[in-house]
Amino acid sequence: KEEPQKEKPVVKEQPAETPPAEEKPVEPEKAPEPQQVEPQNTQTDTTVYFAPNMYMIDAFTAHKLDSIAEQLKAKNVTKLKLVGHCAKLNSAREEEMLSLQRAIAVAQYFESIGAFDAESITIEANGATHPAGSHAEITLRKSNRRVELYY
Repeated sequence: KEEPQKEKPVVKEQPAETPPAEEKPVEPEKAPEPQQVEPQNTQTDTTVYFAPNMYMIDAFTAHKLDSIAEQLKAKNVTKLKLVGHCAKLNSAREEEMLSLQRAIAVAQYFESIGAFDAESITIEANGATHPAGSHAEITLRKSNRRVELYY
């Protein structure tokens, strides 16, 4: 009788060892952390913001773009991607149009100061589909009215 009882606990202990093996996949969650750091650094230095429903380059934005152009020249950047965004409007079409106008305005500014030519700039319009802040909170909408520069 003692021998069968010893065999049964051994069989039960083996499945009990399986759950700790299932806990190991928790470690891969650490991998996304470095991925989050890179985009934040890129956006902090190379994002310009706009007033509500506006796409014109004002003096403040021009100064920021001049500074960005100098940084990019120092890094020998030859290709640039501009992604326009906006806060929620009446329709997705309006949002896409405004975000496109913002990206075009930044591209034209860079061309006008000789920082980049048209062939080296790619433009994308995301409308309100990739918000940086809540559309519901009026104080956070300002972060959605932007053009991000990637290189």
